[in-house]
Amino acid sequence: MKIALKVLALGAAIAASATMARADQVSGVLNFASTPNGSVTYSDGSNPSLVFVNPGDTGLGSTGTLGVSNGNNISLVNFTANALPGTPLFTVSVDGITFTATSDTVAYNASNYLSITLYGTINETGYDATPGILLLSTQGIASDVATCSPSNDASCHPTSYSGTLTATPTPEPSSLALLGTTLLGAAGMARRRFLNK
Repeated sequence: MKIALKVLALGAAIAASATMARADQVSGVLNFASTPNGSVTYSDGSNPSLVFVNPGDTGLGSTGTLGVSNGNNISLVNFTANALPGTPLFTVSVDGITFTATSDTVAYNASNYLSITLYGTINETGYDATPGILLLSTQGIASDVATCSPSNDASCHPTSYSGTLTATPTPEPSSLALLGTTLLGAAGMARRRFLNK
């Protein structure tokens, strides 16, 4: 009887810990775009470097926990694509939300158009760190706010830009819950056998 009760208590504790281990992850989509006088310059070489001029607007159709008010300024850190894996490449932050990219894939890279997918982690106040994907692209010629240095660099292109950050939460492992349920079932069967004797 004591063994059955111990097994039952252990199973309940494991099942409870599996439930408590599940924390809220970041969810939703965050969209942003350059302001009318904002832009980015980039080179179309094998390792495109992006230099952002003036912050972008955020909250353009944002959803979930990533939903923020339209018009908030987003902070973008200049970066070079195709850097060493595992190195923080790029950071986006606004209203307690920060996305840090550690790898990227350049989908398209040509004059006046660049499309990059960045993979990393989203940190948001009150939520667990969550995997995220950022699609960043340039569109058309920007205003003359952005300038290339040196000015005669033919590979440098000032353009407007936009981005879509999507949270990709990972399902919590259910192995602890499964083990706890199994132990509860075993304890119940042991108790039934003991009482039937």
